[in-house]
Amino acid sequence: MAKLSIVKVKLDREVNCYVVSDARSKEAVVIDPGMPAEKIAEQASGLTIKYILATHGHPGHVGGKDDLKSIAGGETGIHSADAKQFLRSADRYLIDRDEPRARMGSKPDLRRRAGESLGGGDQAHQDLGHP
Repeated sequence: MAKLSIVKVKLDREVNCYVVSDARSKEAVVIDPGMPAEKIAEQASGLTIKYILATHGHPGHVGGKDDLKSIAGGETGIHSADAKQFLRSADRYLIDRDEPRARMGSKPDLRRRAGESLGGGDQAHQDLGHP
């Protein structure tokens, strides 16, 4: 049985991010990549980030996705029902912070649906959806 590590990272705007990693493979999934992305990357040091996932399109939960991907790699993803909000929220988040709007214009690499799984290390991560 695989051993998982879960690290809670406190970010700006009182957002909690989670780095879930497989102890054997050193592969990780980042959940809710807010800002600053550098803080997440620091917590994931020594791990290979395979996925950067948002639970929903709220600005605080997606604001660091592109920066983290640039720093550490990995594919970004969100449930398909939130894909449009994924982009709009990130843009608003950065406008609120007086940062360049174009920086957050990328689409998610993955659009997830309830019941779909992602592989990683000895683990499979299943999208349960949300109300």
